[in-house]
Amino acid sequence: MSNPEYAADLAWQEVLEEALRAARTVADDWLRACRLTALVQHVEGTARGELMEEILRTVRAIADEVNRSFALRMAAGWLDTAGLEESLRIVETLTDEGLRLSLLADMTEHLTGSARREAVERVLRAARDTTDEDRRARSLESVAGRLDDPSRREEAVRIAETITDGGSRARVLAMIAEHTEGATRQELLDSALRAARCLDDAGSRVYALVAVVGGLEGTVRDEVTEEALGAALAVTDDKERAYALLSVAERSDGSARRETMERALEAALAVADDEDRSYALFVVTRRLDVPVRADLAGRVGPAVTDRVSRAEALAALVRNTEGAVREEILEEALNTTRVIVNTAARGKALAAVAEHLDDPAHLDRVWWVALTALLDQKGHAKVLTMLAWRSESGSELRRRALGQVLDFVASPDNEWYQLNMLTAAAEYLEDADHLERALGIAASITHQWGRATALVAVVKRLRDPARLEEALRAARSVTEDKSRAMALTAIVERLREPER
Repeated sequence: MSNPEYAADLAWQEVLEEALRAARTVADDWLRACRLTALVQHVEGTARGELMEEILRTVRAIADEVNRSFALRMAAGWLDTAGLEESLRIVETLTDEGLRLSLLADMTEHLTGSARREAVERVLRAARDTTDEDRRARSLESVAGRLDDPSRREEAVRIAETITDGGSRARVLAMIAEHTEGATRQELLDSALRAARCLDDAGSRVYALVAVVGGLEGTVRDEVTEEALGAALAVTDDKERAYALLSVAERSDGSARRETMERALEAALAVADDEDRSYALFVVTRRLDVPVRADLAGRVGPAVTDRVSRAEALAALVRNTEGAVREEILEEALNTTRVIVNTAARGKALAAVAEHLDDPAHLDRVWWVALTALLDQKGHAKVLTMLAWRSESGSELRRRALGQVLDFVASPDNEWYQLNMLTAAAEYLEDADHLERALGIAASITHQWGRATALVAVVKRLRDPARLEEALRAARSVTEDKSRAMALTAIVERLREPER
């Protein structure tokens, strides 16, 4: 159904046919397949089947194997039983075993009934026949949730048992168990647990045990989590111990989660090499989701030598500290951005700070720092777009930030900067005047692909039929077929959205 809001203003069927004509004139097989596939969902009845046949013929003609697999992966969501046979024949044209396996696995996600069963069987056959154990494990993981028939599940388990690496075997068995019930589920978890416990390397044992923990319950879960914690603490390298502890913490609850995350932070702080320590703290602080002790939080800033990473790590800690300590850490993060000499790095750091904040007062402080930070236009746009994302819909901060981004975009030093800034900010545009300005800027871009890309970003936010007609005129002004097809497709999708 077309969107009633626009039905009287634009005939979506006419725009669809225009988009299809543009897509069919694209010379490159790969791009033509991509453009046509983007329109399949809007074609109905027998015409859809005919279009899918056309797409599959185009996919088969793509010379590059990677592009051929990518195009078929895109089309897989619209395959029916009739198209499955041809799509599987196309899969067999791929000489790269890894591409074949990953593509077959991806196809199973979209198929149903006999089509899915056939694709799953092919994945299992390929997994059994491959000599690459890592590839075998990844293939089994990819279909673990689609083993509807008990016989296929049994076959997958038999193949999994041939994997000699205990960590991979434990992970695969745990994933199959996740989609199994009753006594069979418990048997699979027991097998996975045995495989994990046989690993000599403490780090490998941690991740294997963590993979199994997700399927356990009650006291058994607590016992295995404690076992994983013991293995993590036995990892001798500080950086690797920090990561291992973090993985255990994310499977823990309550006070145990907080204590284990603090241990991970302590391990990261203990890393001797400056660069490794900075990165470890960057990773750990981003994944923290519980309040940590003030004394630990206070040690992070001095321990991170890279200023951009320091600003981001400190900002992440703001969410996980309380009271006066929180304000002190935020001020330290903002002060860190102020002393970064390079304007691009300063903008990146300030945007990273904004990414971790959600308190309107804290975001407002970032706004004022951005105003006085002597950033270039690109740096300002990066920070202001991040502020638009983090601030609430309809808020004054979002309106101010987007207004200034559009000021920068309206008079760019470089059209590619203009395109990048506009497409990044477009997702958050709400005000009618902002949308009107953004559409005008998009239509003014001289590069054909750039204009189409900008239009695609802005069209998604349009509500006013008059603006949509303006966007259609701009799309029709794109002379390059592949770019015009892309812009017209965005308008078709907007017209076909359900009424909001």
